[in-house]
Amino acid sequence: MISHFCTNERIMLPEDMYTASKILKCKMEDLYEWIEQDAD
Repeated sequence: MISHFCTNERIMLPEDMYTASKILKCKMEDLYEWIEQDAD
């Protein structure tokens, strides 16, 4: 299942994120890399 998320074959739904965060003992926000972009 994880490989499907990593290769964009399946979208990670909030329920999936919640389950993964509980298994990995992290926050749901930690499952993604957030890249800030300038508003310019």
